[in-house]
Amino acid sequence: HSRWFPTTQAEQGHSSHPRPRFGKWARSTPEWQHSAPSFVLLLILGLLISRVVEARTFVLKADGTGDVLTFQAGVDSLIVNHACADRDTLFVGPGSYEENVVVDLRQGNYRNCLFQGAIVAYEGFERTQVRGLSFAQDTGPVNSQPRLLIEGLTVKEPVAQGVSQQWCLWRRCRFAGGFTSSLRLTSIRPPFESCEFQGFATLQGYGPSATIEGCRFISAPAHLDGREWDLILRDCTFVGPADTAVIVNPSPDGGVVFQSCTFADFERAIVLRQAVARDLFRLNDCSFRDIADAAIEALGAQPPFGFR
Repeated sequence: HSRWFPTTQAEQGHSSHPRPRFGKWARSTPEWQHSAPSFVLLLILGLLISRVVEARTFVLKADGTGDVLTFQAGVDSLIVNHACADRDTLFVGPGSYEENVVVDLRQGNYRNCLFQGAIVAYEGFERTQVRGLSFAQDTGPVNSQPRLLIEGLTVKEPVAQGVSQQWCLWRRCRFAGGFTSSLRLTSIRPPFESCEFQGFATLQGYGPSATIEGCRFISAPAHLDGREWDLILRDCTFVGPADTAVIVNPSPDGGVVFQSCTFADFERAIVLRQAVARDLFRLNDCSFRDIADAAIEALGAQPPFGFR
């Protein structure tokens, strides 16, 4: 023993010192009983905090002073080394980006997690545009449905999305060159919200949430097809001048439904390619203004039922 710490009675074998007890008859200490739950709670809290800080943000600026130099580099940054289950965001500054951007999820590994990302043009589609935006042909969900929110952007060239590429949510975007899409989303959110369609638009309903909400269709006719499910348009506006606003082509398994929509300045508002059953074409609380010829024209048949 060190001379600084004299021998105690317990070390001398004094019987009055309470010796520690071990084995199955030993009582657990109150301190450990209280500290174990606290430790678990702290561990869970630490894991939750670590998940929050994993979400990343990138900034793209037209003058090249952002975190990424090009629009394509910004999109690739969302996909590569993505923090699973957290939404990484690319903030796009105002300007015109003369790029043909490709979204390709094959660059990331999402077989055991959910991809969530966002491309946000924070000053809106009036001030932010990209030449083209497309999706890799065999890009699609693996184990679960990925999500990519695109907001506030104008795309100048035509946009096309196949059935296997339906994991985009478009919000307040403008499609200046037209849009073709087969809607198979199973999200609770509509795939299109408050968007503007210029030029042609071909939209097909393949999923239970194939809803277009609060959108504006300008001049060129929109081709709307119900396939496996109804295609629903809610609070949408169709504005001319043009010969036809909408060409509807329902199928036996899916119709087209208009809810609180407005049609203005057309020769014909809605053209039905074929006679349809009552439940495959419905108009609820819609209005027609400045229609020169017919509000609804059914080719080769009398106008269908289902109007209110």
